[in-house]
Amino acid sequence: MDWKRLISELFLTGYDGVFNYEHEDVIMSRADGVKKTIEFLRPLMIDAPYEGRSDALFTK
Repeated sequence: MDWKRLISELFLTGYDGVFNYEHEDVIMSRADGVKKTIEFLRPLMIDAPYEGRSDALFTK
């Protein structure tokens, strides 16, 4: 799964909802799974659109 592309596409469509994480690892603790998921997803999250674009595709 190309997570960066998926998150970018969601952002472009105006999605501002939540992301859910489903823990199914029987070896790793839930707390460790949540920590690793946050570490993986945080760099992919978009806080604000690029300021240099004003066309309809990039405005909400």
